Amino acid sequence: MLRILTLLCILLLSRLNAAEYQWSAEISSKVSAETKGHPRAFLWIPPSCERVRGVLLAQHNMLELPVLESPLFRQAMAELNFAIVWITPPWGGATSLDAAGASELVAVLDTLAAKSGYAELATAPLVPVGHSAMAEFPYLFASALPQRTLAAISLKGSWPEKQPWVEGFAAAGVPLLFISGEYEWAEERAGKAQAFRRKHPSAPLSMLADAGGGHFDHHEAIIRFMADYIRAAALHPERPLDATKQGALVDRWRMNQPPRSNSADTFWCFDEKQALATELLQNAFTGKQPQLLGCKQNGRVVGQVNGTHQQVTLQWLPDPKGDGLTFTLEGAFLDTVPAGRPERWTKLKADSAISHPNNTDKITISPICGPVEKLNANTFALKFDRLGFDNAMRSSEIWLQIEHPGDDHYKRAVQQALLRIPIRNTQGQPQTIEFDPIATDLKLHARSSAGEKVRFYVREGPAEIVDDKLQLTPLPPHAKKPVEITVVAWQWGRSIEPKLQTAEPVSRTLVIHP
Repeated sequence: MLRILTLLCILLLSRLNAAEYQWSAEISSKVSAETKGHPRAFLWIPPSCERVRGVLLAQHNMLELPVLESPLFRQAMAELNFAIVWITPPWGGATSLDAAGASELVAVLDTLAAKSGYAELATAPLVPVGHSAMAEFPYLFASALPQRTLAAISLKGSWPEKQPWVEGFAAAGVPLLFISGEYEWAEERAGKAQAFRRKHPSAPLSMLADAGGGHFDHHEAIIRFMADYIRAAALHPERPLDATKQGALVDRWRMNQPPRSNSADTFWCFDEKQALATELLQNAFTGKQPQLLGCKQNGRVVGQVNGTHQQVTLQWLPDPKGDGLTFTLEGAFLDTVPAGRPERWTKLKADSAISHPNNTDKITISPICGPVEKLNANTFALKFDRLGFDNAMRSSEIWLQIEHPGDDHYKRAVQQALLRIPIRNTQGQPQTIEFDPIATDLKLHARSSAGEKVRFYVREGPAEIVDDKLQLTPLPPHAKKPVEITVVAWQWGRSIEPKLQTAEPVSRTLVIHP
């Protein structure tokens, strides 16, 4: 098991800037329909890594990013000497992928190997990870390049049933973990996947039902489970792996029912440790009551819209007395059941009364993805990052999760919400940015022609920004030098009066010599 981090360790890790990627490279063989430009692959290598032993390979959908950038997950990967590669916009492979396509994708690792100085990236075993629209990518990749795949993780979105890739995946002998939230049909999918298990008992297929979880959320327990799964895969590297000859079995999950002994409906685990961890997580809320959450704006709970992915659509309501970037939200319990998915979750009809804990203190709101940072419990601010301003679809959407951890009587509950913003303000006074070359003191100096504060982000490079100053982070010991740090200056403007147009971002590159 991944060791439990103390609060001190978490604080120390937070200072290391979990979102750091030391290198990046364009994938010139592909043009993205989202940006009309080339996707870019970002590489993180643990600062103490002598030799890369494996690579997490993920593309940009949603949950990949908060998982891969979690301090807990990065610490676990550092212990394994595993690198992380994240690609945005997605390269492809969401619904189909053959060996030639997979080889084209991993060719970017050759480029990153040359840039980073870690030549083994070109041949290291891979762990593809994908969420939702990219949840079939791990199955497809394992089918296309089984000789290169150590394990795979399909995070909330796909299970083997009748897809064209099922037979290829079954024959690959690659361990795969699929995770499904209780509130995204985990019970149904656990049952549907049994036909695959019976037909292909040698396929090492694991499942975790995320009790109290949905389709869009992440939390520490599930991140730790994923890290432990990868650790187990690294400890059992023989491939292909025959699930009938090694490992352990665990009963499939059933809502509000304890696990059955000698069950005919099972999933495979690397060992008894994984099986026990699966049962503990899946049964954490067995027999407890459901509860429902919502989000308040201007003191009122925002209504849910049946038929939308997010259910809760927030308005862009920046603080009129602020800088045009900050906004406030508040979590709340719902007293009645909205129409749609909540009816299935609670097994109550729409408009039925539903109970909940009395105290809202444990309700939290956290970012899932998008250009946002959390300032305090209820205050958030726009904060652009390496995704930049060129992806009109992804940079204009902020996804958030409202969460209650559950208690002695109630299950954990989550509710996702979507806030759309204008990626660029086009009304009001225009402005430009003047960004000085980065000086030896590493202080960042930039000015807006409108006199507004200019902000910065590191696109790639061994650095983070603290109080408008670059702070260099430790380079892995065998990093190729010199190393470049690309910094982008941005000023979003204001969408409220006095309106101000978004400035064109300006980048500067600092070269770090030996």
